[in-house]
Amino acid sequence: MSDVWPWLRRAAPAFARTLGPLDLAKVVTFSGPAYMIQDFTRDPEAIATSLAMAPAMLLAQRARVVDLDGPLLLARDRPNGLRYEDSRVHPAVPALWG
Repeated sequence: MSDVWPWLRRAAPAFARTLGPLDLAKVVTFSGPAYMIQDFTRDPEAIATSLAMAPAMLLAQRARVVDLDGPLLLARDRPNGLRYEDSRVHPAVPALWG
């Protein structure tokens, strides 16, 4: 695996240079703590429901910044969706999984 690192160090900046002003990208690291968990999109049809946010809650426990408000932007979320209260998101209820 160590032979891949030089390639990754060149590929990441090259990829970043291809992004346009409206492009979105996420940076993921596997060697340290997550600093931010976020669900973002410019596509209103792709806004995530509670079913997509619930697994992210596991990662969010170790993150410094969390933005998982996608279900709040929907006109109607899934039945038994996540419960949001002020700046907190409560864990999913078993019924969310169907």
